[in-house]
Amino acid sequence: MAKLPKCEWCGKNFVGEGTTAKYCSEICRKKGTEHQRKKKIFETMTIEEVVEEAKKQGMSYGEYTAKALADLNRRRT
Repeated sequence: MAKLPKCEWCGKNFVGEGTTAKYCSEICRKKGTEHQRKKKIFETMTIEEVVEEAKKQGMSYGEYTAKALADLNRRRT
């Protein structure tokens, strides 16, 4: 029996529409692509931009980066 693919967002097994399916539903696809967009923005920010954003939110650089990384690494279903 063939192994079913796992959704990259929620982790559930699903019957994919071909071998390239990454998500089990349209909802998971939207959440996954939004997550990737936010991750790319954060990863391309300069230190100065991160410091500025942290100040806007009333946080230190360390607090802001810890929160941002925790938010990016958390899996949401």
